[in-house]
Amino acid sequence: MPYYLLFKFGEKEHMEALLNHGELYLQALGHYSDLEHRERGDKYEGVVTARSSNGGTLKLKHPETGEEHAIQLTYSQMRESDSSLKAVNVYCLYCLQFEETDNREIGIQFSVDVINGFGDAAVMIYDVDEFLNRVVKAAEEEGSIVMHRMVRYLDLKEYTGDVGLFRKDSMFSHQSEYRIAVGTPERNGEPIKLKIGSLDGTATLMASDDVQKLKFHVSDD
Repeated sequence: MPYYLLFKFGEKEHMEALLNHGELYLQALGHYSDLEHRERGDKYEGVVTARSSNGGTLKLKHPETGEEHAIQLTYSQMRESDSSLKAVNVYCLYCLQFEETDNREIGIQFSVDVINGFGDAAVMIYDVDEFLNRVVKAAEEEGSIVMHRMVRYLDLKEYTGDVGLFRKDSMFSHQSEYRIAVGTPERNGEPIKLKIGSLDGTATLMASDDVQKLKFHVSDD
């Protein structure tokens, strides 16, 4: 039994294209930084570093008169973004992690926000190694650089340090994201499509609502 499974949520026609033809659609990271969507939009996407401070003074100077004004701040945060980082393309999946346990109802781990926030269908990837190997191969054959791993969740509002590709705010922790990041040679910020072939024998399609009904069964074989 695998230690984890990957899920992709989306509209049924897109999930059928993923399952039957292995079509992966990857948006640029910058797309999500400006997106007004509760589950998809994230102002920290493309941020390289963040510096938070409790208190301080913001000084403003009039460009014509030179008159200065000071504003006392109770909280501030400086965020440094990078256009090349925002041009990285990403593919985001839900990672269901589980260990040997007496509770076989693994589907209860899914948040309702995840199920309702991304589409009416889901592809469950059960041969994770095969899937990831094929994604990496397809991207590298086109000259791209690929990184993939679990996202780490932090309270970024109080955070000072590196952010980058694999850190997100804890408000998104229910998404349990496994992220594939692809740096194309062009790095132009446009979405890209990868084709890795049919996922028959690697994944299966289901309605989003059905993921909460998932249970695992340990076979004697």
